[in-house]
Amino acid sequence: MLVGDWTAASPPWHRMHVNRTTLVRLLCLAVGLTVTAPATALAAEERPRVRVVWTDTPPEIDGHLDDEVWKTAALVDRLTQVVPVEGAEPSQHTEIRILTTKEALYFGIRAHDTEPERIIAKRMLRDGFLFFDDRVQVTLDPFHDRQNGYSFEVNPLGARRDVLLEGKAFTISWDGIWFAKVTTDEAGWSAEMKIPYQSINYDPDGDTWGLNISRGIRRNNEEARWADPHPQRFSADLGNAGVLEGMLGVGKGVGLQVVPSLSMRYVDDPTTDTSKFKADPSGDVFLKLTPSLTAVATGNTNFGETEVDKRQVNFSRFATSFPEKRDFFLQDALIFEFAELSDNFRGIPENGNPFFSRRIGIVKPDPKLELFAPVNILAGGKVTGRVDRFKLGLINTWVDEFETTSRQNLVVGRAAANILEESTVGAIFTHGDPEGLVDNTVVGVDFQYRNTNFSGDDALLGTAWVQHSFTSGENADQFAYGAKLRYPNDTVNWSLAFKELGENFNPALGFVNRPGIRQYDAEYRYRFRRYGAIRTIDLRTEARLVTNRSNLVESGTLQVAPLRLEDNLGGTVEIAFQHSFERPLADFELPGGVLVTAGPYHYEEVALKLRSTRNWQFSGDLTIAGGQYFNGTRLLVISDLEWRPSSHWLFGVQYVMTDVRLPTGDTLTHLAALRANVFFTPEVSWSNLVQYDNVTNSLGINSRLRWIIQDGREVFVVFNQGIEDLNGEVKRGLTEPIVKVKWTFRF
Repeated sequence: MLVGDWTAASPPWHRMHVNRTTLVRLLCLAVGLTVTAPATALAAEERPRVRVVWTDTPPEIDGHLDDEVWKTAALVDRLTQVVPVEGAEPSQHTEIRILTTKEALYFGIRAHDTEPERIIAKRMLRDGFLFFDDRVQVTLDPFHDRQNGYSFEVNPLGARRDVLLEGKAFTISWDGIWFAKVTTDEAGWSAEMKIPYQSINYDPDGDTWGLNISRGIRRNNEEARWADPHPQRFSADLGNAGVLEGMLGVGKGVGLQVVPSLSMRYVDDPTTDTSKFKADPSGDVFLKLTPSLTAVATGNTNFGETEVDKRQVNFSRFATSFPEKRDFFLQDALIFEFAELSDNFRGIPENGNPFFSRRIGIVKPDPKLELFAPVNILAGGKVTGRVDRFKLGLINTWVDEFETTSRQNLVVGRAAANILEESTVGAIFTHGDPEGLVDNTVVGVDFQYRNTNFSGDDALLGTAWVQHSFTSGENADQFAYGAKLRYPNDTVNWSLAFKELGENFNPALGFVNRPGIRQYDAEYRYRFRRYGAIRTIDLRTEARLVTNRSNLVESGTLQVAPLRLEDNLGGTVEIAFQHSFERPLADFELPGGVLVTAGPYHYEEVALKLRSTRNWQFSGDLTIAGGQYFNGTRLLVISDLEWRPSSHWLFGVQYVMTDVRLPTGDTLTHLAALRANVFFTPEVSWSNLVQYDNVTNSLGINSRLRWIIQDGREVFVVFNQGIEDLNGEVKRGLTEPIVKVKWTFRF
């Protein structure tokens, strides 16, 4: 725990006013020093190319590469190691064969392995994080604009993961319709993939697509790629992907997809002493207006099969958010991304985001609790895709009434144009208020600069944006604007950002939890890459400064992590120190009712973060942080432990304890989650989650059986049960069993 030296030496932030001109000059100086430093990256290589082979007799997707047609396929048989030794030969040989028919693209992958008993494959869940297994990944850029595409990944058990890509943004919750089968033998493993063209958008006049292929060998923490074999970029980055030729003439068929579904649920609510059975038919219709433009209509939409949110205990005085998980909004979701104002890895928006799809059809009944309730979407329509160099998106939904909220019509429009080589300029429009309290419209424009060959093979990214809301009853101070510059590379990684939000800026279909501020962010990381037991050594620092519109500092953090080590199996250890300043302008309560009084506070904390390799049966993360907190102390413990006795079982325990002691009182919060999952096959899984927190003093049970008969044809059996402890009396909460069947017909 840090002592008072930092406090004594720290600047009197509670009296500081920020001179923005001086800050901008300092930021520009930092950029100049980094950019003019000697470049160590290699010059960009010539992109590899391969010409697809057409066939009228597609292979059977069974995981065996014994179909005669594979002998005629295009062959990629040379990958290059990215890590641990950049540019080296991979430790194992890989062959990828490529075929196409008019309807679908096929990949046949032979992953040779001289030590097949050391192959690591523990995950069967659809869309699980396959990075911790051996795996093969195929990335496609069907418009060959180096900006958007799709990633398809498979491991030796046949588990699949698919991801939408847009610049540096991605959506991991998207589920496309595609097929893969895998077999293993004494010399390695084989995989076959089939990707229907009806499942993706593409340029019908384009003969070349972007393509990259990578293989991960987990026991060495090794990755090898066909194109762009540099550790500062991911295999899913499209700026330097290879080229797939011969794609002119692929087709989508009629392009019509009809998805009826039936949801049956029984709801027993003891709080209102009511119970009822309800059968909800619903349906989606997808129509490919062109191969690059899709229209979707939905009616009586419900999302009872969607995974439940992970509970949070919020110790800040600002609202938090949860990721989007609903299929209707995930399809082509990245078209609506604006100015990188989202954390794509966690799927949550930043303060100032003009559109966050969870605002449609989900409400927060009690603003004091981080709990949400679904609202029926009566009907909705969406058009998304690309026309020439433009990407377009339009959503129009009608949402049912909820408690005091009347039915609402909510509209979102987005358009952007590709400019330069990898950049875009665009606009966004939203109209409607999910809560029905005001008339609200938001307009915004953004510029996103992307150069993945800025200095040799390094990347430079930048964004600039401006928005204006129009809210009934408000006339002034509804502007917001900002900019960000990033240098996200392996050895040197830095970013600088600024945003300003007006006091009355209100994107009713977006996310704002702190208006009326100016925010400055800076991050810097330097990495030493080694080839022994210690793979990388990182030195990192980051800072945030938040002022009011008069430049008086309201919040500030400076975090320094002088040591982060990662071993050659992916285990990490990190030590971090943080100095914080907070100036709450009014008293507020922490969870548990402990009061924090208004006024300036300086405090310091130290954190130790440990992560074991995921190669073991037992693995986990542990964070222990403690020190000063406002005018008291805080101890924070976060643990996440997993046991995978085999690929068919997963048991997990997550626990968060926060112990705060202030002069006004103490609060001790616990949040625990138990997970027990069974994976019968990659297509049949049974997940069980029990969550408890002592803030709401309630227990939530969610059990979810998912049977993927084939992609697009699924059966869900879900059971939700709440248990509450009210004044020492344990009572049963809401009981809700759900059965949902979804069936896709393609024409």
